[in-house]
Amino acid sequence: MSPLLKSVEEAGIVSMQQKRNPVTIGRDDFFTGTDALKTSFGKLIQGDAAQCVIIPSSSYGFATVFQNLKSNGRKKALTIADEFPSGYLTLAHWCNTHKVELTIVDPGPGAASRDWNERLLDAIDQNTSVLLMSAVHWMHGIQYDVEAISARCRETGCRLIVDGTQSVGALPFDLGKTPVDALVCAGYKWLLGPYGIGMMWLDPSFNDGLPLEFNWINRSNSRDFARLTNYSLDYTPGAGRYNMGETSSFIHVAMLQAALEQIHTWTPVAIQSHTLEIRNHLRLLLSETRPALLTDKGYSGHLFGLTLPIGTDAEQMAARLAKERISVSVRGNFIRVSPHVYNDQQDAEKLSAVLIRYL
Repeated sequence: MSPLLKSVEEAGIVSMQQKRNPVTIGRDDFFTGTDALKTSFGKLIQGDAAQCVIIPSSSYGFATVFQNLKSNGRKKALTIADEFPSGYLTLAHWCNTHKVELTIVDPGPGAASRDWNERLLDAIDQNTSVLLMSAVHWMHGIQYDVEAISARCRETGCRLIVDGTQSVGALPFDLGKTPVDALVCAGYKWLLGPYGIGMMWLDPSFNDGLPLEFNWINRSNSRDFARLTNYSLDYTPGAGRYNMGETSSFIHVAMLQAALEQIHTWTPVAIQSHTLEIRNHLRLLLSETRPALLTDKGYSGHLFGLTLPIGTDAEQMAARLAKERISVSVRGNFIRVSPHVYNDQQDAEKLSAVLIRYL
């Protein structure tokens, strides 16, 4: 979970204070914040703001997507091994409902990015209905060649659903170069926002679909408060029908908007460059005595996994690091390290020293 920037915290405080006297919240305020947020997210991913959707969680996004996805007679769906549960469980339910076989792409322990990409590209064929995958694996940080995978999906007619939670914001994502059918992002990771809000981009092919909710604010007449009971069956343009209820969510929207503004200032390119420097410095420090801990397998800079020696208790190692005020996560058999913008090479040196001492 990303720490809140001071500017994001301040945006939340200002919005909470505004709720003390709600008469200061006017009709237009229900829309100006969300319009700006969609524009900011669209700019980040090089996508049309009208196709951007405000969601409360990634699971809400996946549920929306798969409620509106048809198998088109194809009998295979794909995902990657150890995909995050919210995506996997939604896809598994869809497969059971549509009598589609779910195939897990798994190149085996210790596989490099190249191996993952080759297996994925080989698995996508004319019988594949959908592929759900993260752009960066949430457990060990393997970075996938989503651009090549997207091209293969377009070639075969396979629908591509990407979980960008662990990548968008920290890595450039350009829908013009990497077309997808849906991009789903929780807001509390590298979008630098609060818990309880996220963003999704949907291909226009979803624009006539069925939303999870039938709330008023997604309707074409929602800006005319005096006539809301002239019940409109028409929706706002683009993918607007899919926005979560209480979309205006003044506190969350203001906080996420402040976060995206800062990401635009820093740029994902610069964020990735900074975290790559830290990762590479750590790898250099470990290379002489503990090279197997961090190898060049195609990890991202902002998230990567340390492969512990066989028999090492990962939870115990994480606890030792915590005593040294080094925060890491245990994910499967990996110690997951997530350098952030506030980290520097001295932090890598401290981590290296503790790892060498105990391993």
